[in-house]
Amino acid sequence: MPVIESEGSCGELEYVYVANSPETIAVLQQIGLTNADIDEWTTDEGDCIDISAIGFDAGAKWFQESKGGFLDYTPEDAPEWAK
Repeated sequence: MPVIESEGSCGELEYVYVANSPETIAVLQQIGLTNADIDEWTTDEGDCIDISAIGFDAGAKWFQESKGGFLDYTPEDAPEWAK
């Protein structure tokens, strides 16, 4: 699912927004999230879902939008503190 916007600071991923759409909801449900889970991560405006915690809960080791989003490894060019 395409990332609309993401933000990180000081080594911490603050948010990763994807569109709140039927397609996104279907994918999230396929990986086991309930409607209550999805509602919890939906922005106040209702147009986006923050999947930052969901990605790491699913086993991601790193997030880098330029490398495709959530990664199951820490890239070699990551900061030394992350390795």
